[in-house]
Amino acid sequence: MTGGSGVMATLGWLTRFARSEDGSVTVEAVLWLPVFFGLLVMITDASLAFYGRGEAYRVLQNGNRAFATGRLDSPAATKRWIESTMETVAPNASVETKVNADRTIVVSRMSIPVSDLSLFNMFEGFDMVVQSEHYVE
Repeated sequence: MTGGSGVMATLGWLTRFARSEDGSVTVEAVLWLPVFFGLLVMITDASLAFYGRGEAYRVLQNGNRAFATGRLDSPAATKRWIESTMETVAPNASVETKVNADRTIVVSRMSIPVSDLSLFNMFEGFDMVVQSEHYVE
């Protein structure tokens, strides 16, 4: 009869294991993990894009200020300076610099593909536009 009690003990263990709810939270956590990971990736990409936007705005302001104070002599030189400064941050950025007819305001506008600024390319296909104006002294 000892052989029969071993089978019963095994069946009892299997029955307890099947009815046990230990680990049920783990299953739910594993199911939600891709959602949380995707959210983290999206937040990371958005943060990097907004950081790049801030850097682009700073560079545009510095370029416009350099033209307004006479350090740079033309809108074309200002455009080249902005492009060379942004080369490491956003290599595919396009810059346009104009001065109004009476040469009192310089306006620089930059269009940056968000994929240049992001790490995971969650927002691929979108462009971010940054513009800055400065009075010429």
